Amino acid sequence: MKFIDAMVRGYLECCAWSTGGTDSKGVEHEHMEQFDFSDEALKEARETCRDFLVDNFDAIARLVYEFDVLAGRIGHDLWLTREHHGAGFWDRGYGHVGDELTEAAHALGSGNAYLGDDDLIYFM
Repeated sequence: MKFIDAMVRGYLECCAWSTGGTDSKGVEHEHMEQFDFSDEALKEARETCRDFLVDNFDAIARLVYEFDVLAGRIGHDLWLTREHHGAGFWDRGYGHVGDELTEAAHALGSGNAYLGDDDLIYFM
């Protein structure tokens, strides 16, 4: 599997796990893992992860080579960090590189995931 594919998978899995929403029947869900992502959301997630990887290549390379971090974990931590959850790049013991990636993820703003009327996950 390509690095970017694993990163996107980690990003999307974390998004669905950590985000709730209300479906088309008005049922509130604490997590959205049982829902699929819209084509637009899949494209946006891939672009977000790709751009983050390109813009922060040196820091991400340090995570991979110095801390043995897998691509899926980087995608996971990207989602958590940009959403200001209680975990992410800053609290994994990565030192300066974790701080650098935290700042870069925060600069992205929130991903704002939600369930559409078609019960697919979108980003605002």
